[in-house]
This record gives sequence, C-alpha cells and structure tokens, in this order.
Amino acid sequence: MRFRRSMRYTQPRIYKYIPVIVTFAVCALLAFFLATVWTKAEKSDSEQAVPAPAAETVNEAAKPEDLDEIPLVEDEFEVEEEIVEEAVEEKVQETSFEFTGKSVPESARVDRTYFDDAVFIGDSITDGIKAYGLMSNTTVLANKGLNPSTMLTAAKIKTENGYVTVLDALKMVQPAPKKIYIMQGGNGIAWFEKDTFINLYGELIDNVRRICPDSIIYVQSILPVTPSYSDADNGITNEKINEYNNAIADLAQKKNVYFLNVASALKDENGALPEEASPTDGMHFGPTYYTKWFDYLKTHTVQSKNEGGNGDISND
Repeated sequence: MRFRRSMRYTQPRIYKYIPVIVTFAVCALLAFFLATVWTKAEKSDSEQAVPAPAAETVNEAAKPEDLDEIPLVEDEFEVEEEIVEEAVEEKVQETSFEFTGKSVPESARVDRTYFDDAVFIGDSITDGIKAYGLMSNTTVLANKGLNPSTMLTAAKIKTENGYVTVLDALKMVQPAPKKIYIMQGGNGIAWFEKDTFINLYGELIDNVRRICPDSIIYVQSILPVTPSYSDADNGITNEKINEYNNAIADLAQKKNVYFLNVASALKDENGALPEEASPTDGMHFGPTYYTKWFDYLKTHTVQSKNEGGNGDISND
C-alpha cells in the first residue's frame, strides 16, 4: 500500500519538466538559425563593399628582358651593381656598310640578349668574361696564353670529353653561333713579327669561317696597356699595338669580316690604359673596364640580311 502511494507521488515530478526541456531545445534551434542567416548577410555586404581593382590600375611585373644585369665582383673602383637597359627599338634604318678596314660605326644600343647566340674567342683577357661572371648568357672559348699560333693547335679549351683546340670546341657549339668575336694580340705581338702575326690571324679567321659559314665574324682590336707597362721593355708598347691594330683592320677588309676598335673605349687621353685600371700587371683589368668593353660592343653591332656579315647592315 505504501509502495503504490510512493509511485503515484513521483510520476508528476518527471512529467513536469518535459515542456521546459522542449521549449529550451526549440529556442536553441531558433537562435542557431538566426545566427547563421545574420552571418551570411554580413559576408554578402562585405563582399559588395570592396570592388575588384580596375585592370588598368594593376602594374605588370618588370620583365627580365628589360634588365641588363651584369654581376661584377668588387674592385678598387666604383662599379654599378645593376645596369638597366632601355628596350631595344625595332629596326630604325638600313645603310650600306662596306669593308674598308674601318671599324664598325656606332649603332643603336642592343641589350644583353644580343649575345645569347655569340661566341667569344681569345686569351686570358677574353677568359675574364667568365672569370668575372660577365655575360653569362654567352659562350667563351678562351684560355691563358693563347696566341694566333697556339689558337690553331693547342688543346686548351675544357669540354666534357677533355681538352680540345679552340676550333674543335667551336665545332661543338650547338646551335651554331650567329656572331663570333675574336680578340688576339696580347700574347703574340711581343715575339711575332707583324707579317707572321697577320698570316696566322688570317688562317684563324679562315678556319672559323669554314666551321661557321653563316656567322657574323667580329675581329676586335688589341687592347692598350698602361704607360708603365709600355715603357718597361716587355716587347709590347702602345705604339706597337697601334701598328698591329692597323694591320688587323686591313686584314678585316681583306677577309670581309667586321673590325671593332674596342681599344678606343679603354684608352685615356694619352692613348693608353689608365694606370689605375691595371695596377697589378699593366695589361689585365677588373670588371669596371670589362663594362666599358661591353658598352662599346652593345653600341657597335651589325645585322646582315643573310646573317652572314657580308652586306648591308641595320642598326638594331
């Protein structure tokens, strides 16, 4: 009897809380729904408040071809860390250039890409293009001590298959270069008589043309030395360099190749390489003067109609 009375007494307490629980659950669901709707509305308003930038206000990133960066090691002179080239203009004029032995005239400036398909042949001075990290986009076939004789016979150019001659290395360049720059003289005029020197130089040019018949061939002048070196009885004087350069210019006319008077870009008012340019040995120089060299090359170019360096030129 007492057990039944206790059961009837506890049942009303349990049922009394069910409406409260249901009401609380409904309120929670309603609050969650309203919060979701409100968040979506705020996001939509925020997106509409920030318009996309107009196309004409977005600046394009600088293109690599607009920069002409020459990485230079530091020397005792002030060197520009970065050279910015202006965009190369399209062909602006076309004139006739005959092989009169004179140097290539000044032309519109080209950028470093002009040397993408070029090969430089020479001795330690030319090898400095690699040593100083200059124009890494071009090919350099050069080594210390090469002269017009050893250029033809000595295996001095390192390749994957060992050392080979300059001419054999040139045969390996693929695709064939469009321009070839030759510089000889620093390791030759001290002991080669002028006629012997020119005959060997002519043989080198003939072989280069035989290997690359469609390439433009540039023959660069011998570079000057400092006054102290010129006066030191080393067998090389600036007067002798000028004499040999005149003979090289005549050879260029005979061989129908282009002569570049690079020496004019490095000479001071006395016709010599400044003493401060080469304080160590009077002949080799640092990156400052390599920059002068390439500044000259960039403003003295030719472009033949048949890519062979044998006729009209245009200033690019």
